[in-house]
Amino acid sequence: MPTNWVSERITNDYGVDLRVDIFESKRATGLEFLVQLKSSTRATKGRIERLRLRLVTYNYLVNKLQVVMLVKYIEETNEAYWILLRDIPPPDQMRQTFTIQIPKENTLSTISWVNINNHVRKVTGDKLTTREQIEQFRKEFKEYLCPFCGSELISRIDAPADPSEDHWDVRDTFSCGFQRFGNFIEQPCPSDPRFPQFEDFELHYSYIPEEPIHKWQCFAIGKTDMARKLGLGFGLGETKEEARNQILKEYNHYAKNENN
Repeated sequence: MPTNWVSERITNDYGVDLRVDIFESKRATGLEFLVQLKSSTRATKGRIERLRLRLVTYNYLVNKLQVVMLVKYIEETNEAYWILLRDIPPPDQMRQTFTIQIPKENTLSTISWVNINNHVRKVTGDKLTTREQIEQFRKEFKEYLCPFCGSELISRIDAPADPSEDHWDVRDTFSCGFQRFGNFIEQPCPSDPRFPQFEDFELHYSYIPEEPIHKWQCFAIGKTDMARKLGLGFGLGETKEEARNQILKEYNHYAKNENN
């Protein structure tokens, strides 16, 4: 490795052993790559050096933004072999471990660090460009996503803001249930920290003995401003508990507590 590059052993990052910072002369470039180290006493026979890797480690490394290099050191020959993670065929996700084959011409003693430098520079530049494009996309399409959970816009209509229809505004409805009319929230998003709890509703019951089946009715009235934006309707049941559970089921639907 070039003497002006700096390697740092990583002790608190699962799956990464070294981080290498690339320098040009004495100037830091901001470029870096990661190294996963393995070792063995004896070399594998043939023209391929084999390296076993856990699937969870591979999946962790493949999601890193930095370039990742895997290196296997052989003690008897005092040689190390390397391969870039991008050159490893994707493994079977049903297995716990898999074998990586490193061509023995990939010796660390003959590696072209210029090529590694250029590759790291290109990959880093491409990923930064992609990140900037994603951020720009988010800014451009922000109005089409729920501001609380990022759910997509499913409906946008112009609607009158007063009975005489002198003033109009836009009503947006999102897949999470969030609905707004202009800047006014008509139905809250379940991810909004202000989303009402079930305890924010006052339950009123009525008993109608002449009803053959649904003798009990339950009405939910919001006790807070946010709760009043959630129309839970009324629940019917043969018992008071059944009527209450109908209201609770409707609340869980709005709150996305589908398992409750």
